[in-house]
Amino acid sequence: PAPALENAEDYIAPRDEVEEKLVHIWQEALRLEKVGIRDSFFNIGGDSIKVIKVLSMINETFQADLKVADLFTGETVEKMADRLRGEKPSPRDNEIEAVTREIEALKAKILSTPQCRENLRVRDDDIEDLYPMSDIEKGMVYHSLREPERAVYHDQMVHQVVYPDFEPQRFKKAVALLVEKHPILRTSFHIDDFEEPIQLVHKECRLDVIHYELAGMEPLEQVQLIKNHVEEDRRTPFNFREPPLWRIRTFALDKDHIVILWVCHHSIIDGWSDASFKTELHNVYLRLESEPGFQPGKLESSYRDFIIEQLAYKKNRSVGDYWLQELADYKRLRLDKDEPEPNEAVFMKTYISDLGTDLKDRLNQV
Repeated sequence: PAPALENAEDYIAPRDEVEEKLVHIWQEALRLEKVGIRDSFFNIGGDSIKVIKVLSMINETFQADLKVADLFTGETVEKMADRLRGEKPSPRDNEIEAVTREIEALKAKILSTPQCRENLRVRDDDIEDLYPMSDIEKGMVYHSLREPERAVYHDQMVHQVVYPDFEPQRFKKAVALLVEKHPILRTSFHIDDFEEPIQLVHKECRLDVIHYELAGMEPLEQVQLIKNHVEEDRRTPFNFREPPLWRIRTFALDKDHIVILWVCHHSIIDGWSDASFKTELHNVYLRLESEPGFQPGKLESSYRDFIIEQLAYKKNRSVGDYWLQELADYKRLRLDKDEPEPNEAVFMKTYISDLGTDLKDRLNQV
């Protein structure tokens, strides 16, 4: 069913042009016929994907430069209108300034302490930047180090493309241009070398790109060789202290058909970024054919900016108060591995689904 207003009786109509434009944006993005100025974006159908669309529409309409965090603090039309009018400056600006100073102080301390410099294990001229790891990065790296044999968060994406007369060196150049553009592709993690886990952006890192020519082999042999390579790669974890935390292998089935194996640790690339990166890599490779001197544009924001926003949010007491209120009646979900309550019956049930011979045969072909 389509999202509905939290309480139709509490509907408050827009009072000026700013609120009217915002209501229109809310309605279009959420596909609602009616939105009140005090309806929470996230309670009437908004989510992390729609946030991106709404922010883009707001910034275009009002010539603003709002970030994702602004929609979380201005989750209603009324609050967002105040933010855009400048009537209520966001305390986030002061928090971001404070966090930026803290990160610069941490950076200066690490770079000026001999023992810390030794722990970095890099040349002085190879340090572009350093700052704390995000919470999700710390979690992913921790679990990967704790159980390396499980290859958890070791992402492997295999896809086939058609590149007429594929040029491995041009492809490698395209990769090099994107490594230069995106700091996260030159990042290493140091989870226990300092007083807090940090990530180090290197000025340079080696290009782990290798090409294999399989033309002339039987199709089944090609498939098996690629499968073997994928399995072997999964048994080769990344060294988090040394970039890159990614690698690319290309396999030429013939002069036009190429299989690309893109491997990375999930801490540096999420699903959205993965699709964006592969699209950009494809476009740059094709562009270099007609423009050998092509240079991609610079990033408008970096992961460092996200880290600053995340840390600023932790300093904002209202954020914590909000979640305490939202989860006030929360009851802990007891998972199966938890100890059962006294006198509580414990049982397990197995469900078996038959896919059918035809479907299984087609899946095996895939």
